Amino acid sequence: MSQTSTKIDSAELTTMKDVVTEFSVANSDDEIMTWTPEWKRWKGYYDTIPELQAVINKKAEYVIGKGYKIKGILNKLTNQIQQMLRISGAGIDSFNSVIRNTYVQAQICGDGFAEKVKDKAGRIINLKPLCPGAMTTFANSKGIIVGYAHETKSLDGTKVRYETFSTDEIFHLIRNRLGDAIHGIGCIEVVENIILMRNEAMSDLKIVFHRYVKPLIVAIANTDDEAEILAFKNKLTKSVENAENMVIPKDTIDKFERISIPQYSTLDPLPWIKELQTHFTISEGVPDVILGSGRETTEASAKMLYVGFQQTTENDQFWLEENIFVQLGWKVEFEFPASILDNLKSDERKDGNMKGEKRSEVKP
Repeated sequence: MSQTSTKIDSAELTTMKDVVTEFSVANSDDEIMTWTPEWKRWKGYYDTIPELQAVINKKAEYVIGKGYKIKGILNKLTNQIQQMLRISGAGIDSFNSVIRNTYVQAQICGDGFAEKVKDKAGRIINLKPLCPGAMTTFANSKGIIVGYAHETKSLDGTKVRYETFSTDEIFHLIRNRLGDAIHGIGCIEVVENIILMRNEAMSDLKIVFHRYVKPLIVAIANTDDEAEILAFKNKLTKSVENAENMVIPKDTIDKFERISIPQYSTLDPLPWIKELQTHFTISEGVPDVILGSGRETTEASAKMLYVGFQQTTENDQFWLEENIFVQLGWKVEFEFPASILDNLKSDERKDGNMKGEKRSEVKP
């Protein structure tokens, strides 16, 4: 495999079988394992479920949104700053936006990828985000990742080629990797059933409310002629759709019945939807107050939820900082947008401890 990493445009036509053979020969291992994230499946939920997209975006805002500090020895620090300022991604990005892109990828499908573009001296001059659905991870029989392959297709979709990369040529974020897995677990996979149940309940509720406003009309006609019944049905449907009056000949229709769903006549789906929302929030780890809701949350509990979310956010920040240092060699520190820990300490001094004792009353 080539040691450069700006080679996708000059890739030769290959097949996945050729790629597996290449890795097998290079690693003297006939049991090469592969993994390609189900990007289209999980991104489909991200694209179509607004609250899910809001949760993932909110995580990214808190983890990366405020920016980062650079740490290191002065002369090394200068070189690092120069390298990081050169990061342009697809040409219109920055280091921050590339890391955010890769982080969101990992949240969606478990894995995020970016190509390390290097100069002749081996220095990183760019990080270019790659589509997880086009990336295949390769590992040997011992579970050690040995490389990657990127799939590209011709415009008409008839030709496919794979370009291989060494582990040093790809920046790879793996979310919640467990055991000897060579891939991560996205947050959407965990809540898929909750999403499906909530969508089902919302669709049912949509029908319920629609029937209140526009109930079904059942007409009992004095004829068995199918042609007459069909003609009358079409006229009735048109009359309802256009909100127009309709004149019916005498003795042609016995009666009309309006079928709606009366209040309390069926199981109310709203508590069930709220329960699903609670499970969704707990699973994703983003409280309602962070998303701008939390109408039923007290100020005290909102503060505790915020503090809990801060710990989760800082854990993700540490995970990112570690990966950036190990894979890119850069020391950065992401800032948390706004901490309320100092406010909580101030409240404790004012209100006393759990027993109701004022600070001045507590014995050492």
